Amino acid sequence: MYEVYNHTVCIPANWLISEGIFTKWTYHNYVRFHKIHRIRRAAYNTPALVSLSSLPTSFREAVEARLGAFERTSNNILRRNCHPDAAAGSFFARYILPDGKYLPYEKQVVYHNNAMLLNACRATYNIFVAQRKKCGGSTAPAWQQVLECLLHIKDIDHSLGSSRRLRDKMRQYEKEGYQCLVPGYWKNRNGAKVKSNEQEATLRQLLRKHNNFDNMQIAHLYNVIAKKMGWDTVVAQTVANYREKWEMTTSYFTKGSSDFNNAKKMLVKRCVPSTPLYYWTLDGWQVELLYQKRTINSRVQDIATYHNRPYIVVVLDPCVNYPIGYAIGISETPELIREALRDAMRHTSELFGSMYRVEQLQSDHFGRGVMKPFYEGMSNLYTPAKAGNAKAKRIEPWFKEFNRNYCQYERNWSGFGLTSKKTKQPNDDYLNRIKKTFPRYDELVKTISGFIEQERKKLKRKYIAAYGDLSDSEKTPMTHQEYLYALGEKTGYTNRLSHDGLTVTLYRERITFESFDPKFRDYRHKDWTICFDPSDTDSVLATADDGALRFLLTRKHEVAMAIKDRTDKDAEVLCTINKFNNSLLERVKVQQGEDARIVDSLRRKNNDINETLEKLMLTDGLGQHKTRKDTEAKKRVLKKAEKLTKKADLNTQKTVFKNQDEYYKNKVNIDDYLDM
Repeated sequence: MYEVYNHTVCIPANWLISEGIFTKWTYHNYVRFHKIHRIRRAAYNTPALVSLSSLPTSFREAVEARLGAFERTSNNILRRNCHPDAAAGSFFARYILPDGKYLPYEKQVVYHNNAMLLNACRATYNIFVAQRKKCGGSTAPAWQQVLECLLHIKDIDHSLGSSRRLRDKMRQYEKEGYQCLVPGYWKNRNGAKVKSNEQEATLRQLLRKHNNFDNMQIAHLYNVIAKKMGWDTVVAQTVANYREKWEMTTSYFTKGSSDFNNAKKMLVKRCVPSTPLYYWTLDGWQVELLYQKRTINSRVQDIATYHNRPYIVVVLDPCVNYPIGYAIGISETPELIREALRDAMRHTSELFGSMYRVEQLQSDHFGRGVMKPFYEGMSNLYTPAKAGNAKAKRIEPWFKEFNRNYCQYERNWSGFGLTSKKTKQPNDDYLNRIKKTFPRYDELVKTISGFIEQERKKLKRKYIAAYGDLSDSEKTPMTHQEYLYALGEKTGYTNRLSHDGLTVTLYRERITFESFDPKFRDYRHKDWTICFDPSDTDSVLATADDGALRFLLTRKHEVAMAIKDRTDKDAEVLCTINKFNNSLLERVKVQQGEDARIVDSLRRKNNDINETLEKLMLTDGLGQHKTRKDTEAKKRVLKKAEKLTKKADLNTQKTVFKNQDEYYKNKVNIDDYLDM
């Protein structure tokens, strides 16, 4: 029964009377006294029309109760002028409030709809005004028509308010744009207790105190200052709100740099190495397994302790999380770290047939001053992890998994660490009851070593398969000499080569080492530093002049004195030594012959040196000197020698042979000693 006439929602007057909403006299009185707005007069077959919006509320509700609420679609000119405003949507989506937050999405939609409807209202108003001017009528009702159209748009969520304020909002919108559509309560700080920059700075400084005051204490300190400055006082809850809001700028001073680096800073997300030997990481960990140890106290009493835990240093290849090296000890020391590194290199030899350097090695800062040369010696690139940044080390999660997969199943397991929840820790009472069953240190070391070997066995095939993808150009072999120089332990003192070799005391055992390198004997005057592998003392490295001289020495084999006791090994060693000594003597003779030829050449070029040769009695490579004098002296000798001819020659030969025999008799024959 609704009817739209001249863009106005109307109700036929005869229907209102027939339905009993109005009586005939009531209708005429309302029209006469302008209490309702009659849009159209009655005519032949044309009922009078009354504006729905002009009806009193009780009558309008009665109409809607019978007909339902009016829904205007295509006939609503305002709806036809509603078009999404992309600029408004972008403005409200990017709008940032004073506290740094964005507008909630629901509010963004409402404010966008407000802008869209205001644009439509302006366009609709212009249409109504143009129509009325064209007909010569008044333009005053045009805005009322716009309001009527707006009232019937109920499916668009907006907050434009009452009709009295809509025209003011339109003027403000045309002047200020989208900014005026954001309510002031989003930007109002009048209700805040902390408003000015001075107040905020004061409260932040109190929150930064290293004393870590609680909210009540900070509120008390702030209020003392606020009363003197005339500021509003705050309560503990207000401080709590600001503490949460400013945690980013205050936590560095209350919790320290480590917490700030780990929890606040942006961390780099890394992927594991694609191939073995690209990257190793190492770290020490106190194993969560208890063992018993007996000690003597100050009263000379034998006391058993059960709280002891060993340390393990693990070298991990994150490619497949393979424990390439490890060492177990009572405490984490540089010696324990070096042993873990040596085990890693030995294990590469077991897996791949040769020792290889790792491309990159990472460790923490423990003992870095002492250990840095060792780290750099076994890797092409050493990159220490940043201090206090445990998340940078891939080995930390590995220790956690190792503890859960292996250690937790043992009776002497001590838990997950001090920072874990108490509900995850073992029963202390039960541990105290079974403490006497805890293993001793040696037994526990075997157990932990077994765990590592199980982990290796589980990953070995996968690790070797990944190694097959490594090209030969990417492999950096490490010789045994380089291994000892980079990772070997030192005796702490120097040794000098003697007639029976280089004698070194290792673990209270005197061991003699030798080298079949002839150059080693050229430096008998040097003091040698010995580098050795504690697990293999059959060979050591002798260094001198800060590593400029290096010789690999092997343990000297002891040959049996009695021929009956000699073995094939003894015979082989004797043969090797004899050959070496012969080559050594030959080397001496060759050097002497070369020197003699050089001096003879020098004499031929300079006659003034002849007198020196006569004084020094320098012989040539054949032991002759007289025949090497200058030409004039040689002629004089030859003239005198013609008189004695053969007799002089025979006497000379006899004298030479006699002197040589006497010389050899006085010399010691080293073969007599070698054949013993």
